[in-house]
Amino acid sequence: MNKKICFITCVNNNKLYEECLKYINNLRVPEGYEIEIKIIKNAKSLTSGYNEGMLSSDAKYKVYLHQDTFIINKNFINDILKIFDKDKTIGMIGVVGAKTLPINAVWWHSNKKYGKVYENRTGEIELLAFNEVEGDFEEVKVIDGLIMITQYDIPWREDIFTGWHFYDLSQCMEFMKRGFKIVIPKQNEPWCIHNCGFIEIKDDYEKYRKIFLNEYPLNKYSSVYDYFYNERQEIISLIESKASRVLDVGCAAGLLGKKLKTERPGTIVYGVEINRDIAQEAEQYLDKVLVGDIYEKINELPDRFFDTIILADVIEHLNVPEVIIKKLKSKLAHNGEFIISVPNFRHWSVIMKILFGDLSYEEAGIMDKTHLRIFTKYIIHNMMKNLNLEVIKISKNVVPLEANQKEILIKLLGAFALDVRSFAADIDTYQYIYKVKPREYLRFSKLTSIIILTLNNYEISKQCIESVLKFTNLPFELIIVDNGSTETQLLEYLKNLQERRDDVKVYFLPENVGYGLGNNFGLLHSVGKYVVFLNNDTIVTPDWLEKLIIDLNMDEKTGLIGPRTNYVSGEQIVNKVNYKNMNELLEFANKWEAVNYREVTETKKLVGFCLLAKREVIEKIGGFDPLFEIGNFEDDDLCRRAYLAGFKLKIADDVFIHHYGSKTFISEKINYDEIMKKNREKYLKKWEVFNEIVKTNYLSIIENFLFIKLVKDREDFGIPENREVLFLALGKNDNNLDETLISKLIKKINENEILVILVDDNQNHEEVEEKLIKAITMAGFTPEDCPDVLLHYSKSYFYDLISLIKLAKACIVIDERTKKWAEVFDKDKVDID
Repeated sequence: MNKKICFITCVNNNKLYEECLKYINNLRVPEGYEIEIKIIKNAKSLTSGYNEGMLSSDAKYKVYLHQDTFIINKNFINDILKIFDKDKTIGMIGVVGAKTLPINAVWWHSNKKYGKVYENRTGEIELLAFNEVEGDFEEVKVIDGLIMITQYDIPWREDIFTGWHFYDLSQCMEFMKRGFKIVIPKQNEPWCIHNCGFIEIKDDYEKYRKIFLNEYPLNKYSSVYDYFYNERQEIISLIESKASRVLDVGCAAGLLGKKLKTERPGTIVYGVEINRDIAQEAEQYLDKVLVGDIYEKINELPDRFFDTIILADVIEHLNVPEVIIKKLKSKLAHNGEFIISVPNFRHWSVIMKILFGDLSYEEAGIMDKTHLRIFTKYIIHNMMKNLNLEVIKISKNVVPLEANQKEILIKLLGAFALDVRSFAADIDTYQYIYKVKPREYLRFSKLTSIIILTLNNYEISKQCIESVLKFTNLPFELIIVDNGSTETQLLEYLKNLQERRDDVKVYFLPENVGYGLGNNFGLLHSVGKYVVFLNNDTIVTPDWLEKLIIDLNMDEKTGLIGPRTNYVSGEQIVNKVNYKNMNELLEFANKWEAVNYREVTETKKLVGFCLLAKREVIEKIGGFDPLFEIGNFEDDDLCRRAYLAGFKLKIADDVFIHHYGSKTFISEKINYDEIMKKNREKYLKKWEVFNEIVKTNYLSIIENFLFIKLVKDREDFGIPENREVLFLALGKNDNNLDETLISKLIKKINENEILVILVDDNQNHEEVEEKLIKAITMAGFTPEDCPDVLLHYSKSYFYDLISLIKLAKACIVIDERTKKWAEVFDKDKVDID
């Protein structure tokens, strides 16, 4: 038996090959085997070089590898021998490849890639990993030419592949033509490093791609290509589990339906396929297949029958897809949906063609010569709107551009004053897959609580509120928490609004409790499935809430989402907005949505000018931390807690609202910079403490840290359960404890009551306590036999104030301020003369 392994390499870089050779010489060689090295220099092509090496060696096993491929698996030879010995029909082994070949013959576009390799393209070694191989190996159709290992000699096609591209795919086809299998082994760790550096796809790449497609055409090698033979797992994953009747328009060989029926027994799948030969294969798997053009066969489909209708890579082949989709709507059962996939005409490959003036059609791909329509997000957006359909989920098949090339292209597009942000989000997407529902089936019955804080600024506050009332078409309750406004015009407007609308609730607080506590107060009175925290210096745009909720629910793990705007710090900013009035704002927002349709960006921080949260987020982490008074960093803190609690945060890229910014700070003459600095220090200290807590590994302590109660309970204040609370709040910034008043009050305390006196922690404790003891004495008691009195020094005054009023049976009224606070919670008032 021949026990020789020959390593064949075409070399034009001696230094690089010396490194390659070091790794080969470091391999473990099984006893009785020998290694042979063949260096091919001055080769006209890889195929001619490999043929020269193959013919000059009598080795049974040959390893064809690039000079920049380093074999790091020291047990490489043993591993390949085991695979070849296990199955003699295995002709070739590779480390990365695909089970099917896309019809454009670019293997890395395949949906079924396997294997792994370390790559060094940018100076840093990175893992390139695809689907994991489950058994000892996975049979594939094609492998990458970085390393190709054979146990049989088959000539390389140097007659037609005279360059450096598609030689590897060609050799795979030649092996399959002769009945040999091609496999990728299970690699716990990659077997190779491909030190390829920056790969430039030159003009002859396209030349050899076309040669390949001509030599190995789809009609002769249909089992290799995935045009008709594709299970489309990414489509199946979007089909609702309860969908029991599915229509696949353009079903091809029916593999999608076959897999669906296998995974979900009992599912009924119909297909429509124009190719009669392929349709016959589909008939083996599907319940019914209509053979012919969808325009002709649509009337043969039952009405109101299908839970899901699939149009995967179909509508671009139709003259007037709108007509077909409109007719197919009548075939959907109640609450049914479409799944539609389309090629993205804004993909970088098309943009490059446009830039170089070459928009010629191809055999396959985005520029497929059979395509009759082109699609972008903008076009899909307008089509769906016109058909009264709504995209509820979107996924992408991505073929990315190299990072440095992408950066150059984005800069080039930016030079033409184009919206490079939307291009950057779009150009890597080869195909969009949309999950679409008729608008009449969208269920927006769940209530949303919209919380707005006001503090004077009548004109701006009114503009915000009126925009919400005008542009919100879903069920909502509007909760307005007024933070101690003094403007008569605003107060009258809010009172009138509450009187004339059942869906508006207004709460008038006597004092400014700040952003966090004001919103927490709103949360106390909210019942919605969703909650929106909305600044009063914003203007929302048409369907803003609907779009936010749809974007939020595209990923069930998302807990918080926010829109984009003109005035904000961080990722949500949209620079260079050009609107000057309300009409222009609405036009801008509409165009912005179309260009960024159903795009979301994952982030770790959202700004609280407009923040939508699921109720379950509030239930898990509570509200805003009262540690941050007035404003700033309470939204950072909430987002961080939500993220650590397992929720994703997203920016709804297709939703734009206007934000004036910091209007309350300006009108109330609050020192923004000072508050920002103060709260930043609090934020940093708080999360330093958390990092220390994490080291303890006590889960309950961590969970308690992440959860902020909207209000404190009896246990937090040390109030016995069997005591009813009489509550007295002294002023936040003054010590107005009146000994005479307190002495009168103490005399009226019953056995089942407790008097709780709230004092700002900044007050002189000794002075306050001396006054209290004097009051107890004046009432005829000693500290030992006095009725229950609790003196609470507060480090978060308004947090404790609101909590204690909510707990109280009655509030002690000593001035107009305490009277108003009692009225906010509709508490009994105790007046002491």
